[in-house]
Amino acid sequence: MNLVEKLIDHKDRRPKRLAVQYFKRNNLYSLNWEQVHDRVEQLYHALLDLGVKKGDRIAIYSDTCKEWGFTDMAVLACGAVTV
Repeated sequence: MNLVEKLIDHKDRRPKRLAVQYFKRNNLYSLNWEQVHDRVEQLYHALLDLGVKKGDRIAIYSDTCKEWGFTDMAVLACGAVTV
């Protein structure tokens, strides 16, 4: 099972279970697996709309954050490679 399949499995089996927690302006926020999947899916479709295809190499220029991980998963879902 690859990482994208694992994300889908978590969304299907544990949609409301805690997946990600993060601080923003000193407040703690949470996302469940369904919300994480939805964000990755939105990014996946945006990448496809931009013309990303299997085998493309995509660089993510960002500090470490939850969005980096979501984008990486979307890149993998497209069959592209994060570099």
